[in-house]
Amino acid sequence: MVTDNQVRMLESSNHPAAALVTKLAVLCREQKRYDEVEPEFAKVLDSIRRMVGAKQPLMLRRRAWLQATCPIAEFRDGPKALENATRACELADWKDYRYFGTLAASYAEVGDFNSAVKWQKEAVDSVTEDTSAESRSNYESRLNLYQSGKPYRQSP
Repeated sequence: MVTDNQVRMLESSNHPAAALVTKLAVLCREQKRYDEVEPEFAKVLDSIRRMVGAKQPLMLRRRAWLQATCPIAEFRDGPKALENATRACELADWKDYRYFGTLAASYAEVGDFNSAVKWQKEAVDSVTEDTSAESRSNYESRLNLYQSGKPYRQSP
């Protein structure tokens, strides 16, 4: 889906196209074209890594979320999800509840429910006032899920 020309453009500078290509991968996920998502994230991350000083915690978080919660087992990869979620939290300076939620989902995927509960509690406690009631409820529901020893799965 990402052409060589687009990759070269991303490599040439800190270009806003990086966000657009990220959206392509997210769109593939939303359209349940899971087999196309991981290659898109990989291409974009490789390109962005070559950019001087480029940090992309959002893309790492989205990639980790898919790796931890995809409804199709063959596209889940708990260890990689945990690696990507941890790195995303580091790049975001451990300050964003959404990153904590992804880290929790990654821990749940590898079966470490104690850590999943710890990080999901941190996410619930860190939710901002402007977060919707529905979103807040989703974070609390995932906490209950992890407390019962179950990983979270996106709806197919």
